Amino acid sequence: MSDGKPFATLQQIAGGYCVSRCLHIVADLGVADALDETPHTAAELAASVGAHPDALGRVLRLLAAHGVFEVQGDTFGHSPTSQLLRSDHPTSMRAFARMFGLPVNWATYEVLEHTLRTGLPAAEKVLPDGLWGYYAEHPEEATIFNAAMAGKAHGQVAEVIRAYDFSGFGRIGDIGGGRGHLLRAVLDCAPGVKGVLFDLPHVIAEAAGLASERLTLQAAISSWMPCRSAMRIC
Repeated sequence: MSDGKPFATLQQIAGGYCVSRCLHIVADLGVADALDETPHTAAELAASVGAHPDALGRVLRLLAAHGVFEVQGDTFGHSPTSQLLRSDHPTSMRAFARMFGLPVNWATYEVLEHTLRTGLPAAEKVLPDGLWGYYAEHPEEATIFNAAMAGKAHGQVAEVIRAYDFSGFGRIGDIGGGRGHLLRAVLDCAPGVKGVLFDLPHVIAEAAGLASERLTLQAAISSWMPCRSAMRIC
């Protein structure tokens, strides 16, 4: 006799996008920002973010069942996880959650079957001009993406610095390094090292204030860039 776990596992995975979508929307609405240290009712939060009270309450209960927010009677409070959705949290992941909810990401996963049948990236069907070309034409979404990468970096930098000794190298290049959060942290902990921040021209232009005797900014000469930061050490 089955203990029901296989069924529950498939049910949870098959409907998992529902939880994800609820998280995206709550992050978009800024619900975590509207919730301070005092628990609030769904109606109070809905009034703050422009949502329907009953619908928001149902979504928050679903998220609370997955550790995002806490249910306290008829009110909702923060959990350690929902605190990360606050815009003012030092390692805020609000933009990161919003990024996964961008239409371009949903559209890419909708055509994932293309990858399974051909081995080719599904994104090519959705983004014929590439991801960076898309963001160049959609600046609002690009802003969310950039903030997401910064948030991700802030959350990971400390562990990277703790795990690796960069002091034995003369020059370190961060390829696709965005606003240089990781590279700057590396240079701070390795005073004798110099760094090169390499990214798309508009990203480098926005990071112009970071340039120093130890940190060089280098813009790419084409629109190709890796989707994730990579470090080159010499």
